[in-house]
Amino acid sequence: MTSEPGPEIELETVDEKPHQFRLFDLMVGMTIVAIVCAVLAPLFRMMIAENRLPVLIIFLVQAVVMAGTIFHASSRRQRMLLGAGKRIGLGYNGKLPGKFLPQAISLGMMVVFSVMQFVVTLFLTMDDFPWYLMLQQIQLGIYGGTMLSQFRWGRTPGTTEFFEQGVVPASFHLVPWSNVVLRPSQMAEDRLVMVMKAQPNSIMGTTSTVQVDEKLRAYLLAHHGEAA
Repeated sequence: MTSEPGPEIELETVDEKPHQFRLFDLMVGMTIVAIVCAVLAPLFRMMIAENRLPVLIIFLVQAVVMAGTIFHASSRRQRMLLGAGKRIGLGYNGKLPGKFLPQAISLGMMVVFSVMQFVVTLFLTMDDFPWYLMLQQIQLGIYGGTMLSQFRWGRTPGTTEFFEQGVVPASFHLVPWSNVVLRPSQMAEDRLVMVMKAQPNSIMGTTSTVQVDEKLRAYLLAHHGEAA
C-alpha cells in the first residue's frame, strides 16, 4: 500500500522555511500595522486618560499571543514536513479552488478578524474599562495568528495534503499511509472516500470525502487505493 511514487505525476518539494520571513511577509505585516494604527488612532483619542494604559496593555498581550501562535504553528508545521517527504497533491472539502483562491479566502478571514477587532475596540472606549475583554483579545490573537500562518502557507483552511509518507488533514499531523484507506466515491467521480484509522488493522476510523483533480485521483487510487 506504500508503493514508491511513479513518474506519472510531478511531486512537489514543500520548503516553507517557517522561521525565515520573506519581504512579502514584511509588507503584509507593515500594511496590517498601518491599518490598525489608522483605525485605533481616533478611538484612542476618544478614550479617557485612565483607559489608555490598560488598552495598550491589552493590545500588547494580543500582539504577543499572535506572534506566539505563528511561531508555534510554524514549528509544528516544520516538524511535520521533515518526515512527510514530497507533496503529491491537495484535496478539498468543496469545489477545486483556483491558483489564488486559498490566499483570497485567508485574506477574507483576516478582514473578518479586523472587523471583530474594531468592534471590540469600541467597547474599550467605555468609561468603566472592561478588563473582561482580555479573554476576547487573547482569542483574537490566536485566531489572527492562525489565519496569518495559513496565508503564508498558501492553504485554504480544511485542505487535505497528500505526501509521500502519508496524509495531512489539518496542517500539522501526518497520518501514515498504513492508517489510511482510499476508495472511489460512489456519489461523485471527482471525489475520494478517505478513512483514517488510529491503528492499521482497526475496523474503526474517521470517514470523509475529498475532491481532487482527475490526475491526482488516478495516482492516489493506483498507489494508495484500497486494493493497491
